[in-house]
Amino acid sequence: MAPIVGMTRYQIIGKLYRHKVKNGYVPTRKNSYNSMSRLNKSFRKDLKGKRDCNICARPFEVFNKYDRFCDTCRKTATNLTSWML
Repeated sequence: MAPIVGMTRYQIIGKLYRHKVKNGYVPTRKNSYNSMSRLNKSFRKDLKGKRDCNICARPFEVFNKYDRFCDTCRKTATNLTSWML
């Protein structure tokens, strides 16, 4: 159907979805078109636990899987490396 209309299939799906919303459809919270829940799942600010800082070895609260440094070391490292950039 898409080549007949001169559009891609994704353009047709988007047009049908917008028409559906215009006619009163209310998308659910988990709908991929309006939800941010599928994006940045690893960056949510939920407390994951505690671990030791890689610089000062003091325990700190971890909020995502990429946290490696406590707040004081992170601020100090930012100040120290800013002149290198």
